[in-house]
Amino acid sequence: MKKSSTDKSLDNFEWWMAEYFRFLNKVMGAKVVVKTADEKRELIEAFVLRIAAIWEVLVESLMIDCLNRDSTALAKHLNLPLEKHLKRAVCEAIVSGLNYFDFKNCGTLKKEAKRLLVPRHNPFQAIPKDAARKIDELFVIRNYLAHYSSMARRAVMRVYQDSYGMQKFREPGHFLYAARGKAGQIRLGDYFDAFLEASAEMRKACP
Repeated sequence: MKKSSTDKSLDNFEWWMAEYFRFLNKVMGAKVVVKTADEKRELIEAFVLRIAAIWEVLVESLMIDCLNRDSTALAKHLNLPLEKHLKRAVCEAIVSGLNYFDFKNCGTLKKEAKRLLVPRHNPFQAIPKDAARKIDELFVIRNYLAHYSSMARRAVMRVYQDSYGMQKFREPGHFLYAARGKAGQIRLGDYFDAFLEASAEMRKACP
């Protein structure tokens, strides 16, 4: 039985990240069509939703890939006599079709992966702590942009306070468009870096 390739899932994620980064740089340098700071901030907020979406696609795809390679841990967790090498379609049904796998942040992702995957085929444990923190921050921002609820707004404000020492709320577009110190990179670039670092470390962990 041909086994799933984690490289393909990671390649797809990194390709899209490169495309978004290229387009973002183009937008940031635009002086005609998207020339005002407010327009650029609006586009940055749209980027947040796209980046979060392709990360979720990667996580689901990688989980299926790894489960397809060895389902021993899943069988033990469910206390069922599953075959070690399940067909990919079965793995996909378990992970996505039946909504079995759900994660709210990198902590719960690692916890679930540890229960479902054998150590040799569990790249999620390789996500660096600092990258995980940044990824979680972006998802807090994503949730606010998706709902604009008072609860989501408070969660974003906690990120601003805890990680940046900010005491005043700013809309995500303003926050992410702001330059980061002497390096000059906007804050959204820091989040790009975190996702790519996580992807690179998971790739190293994949046998």
